[in-house]
Amino acid sequence: MGKMHKKQRAFAASLFFMVMKAFRRLVLPELKQVVQNRIQSML
Repeated sequence: MGKMHKKQRAFAASLFFMVMKAFRRLVLPELKQVVQNRIQSML
């Protein structure tokens, strides 16, 4: 039972890491674009 819990924890951690990586790759460029558009419209 203890071993299983450790494995699940490691799996959850790697899954979280993968999600964060994908989030950064997909969302950050769009976020940058939005911010740039905001700044340009303000100027």
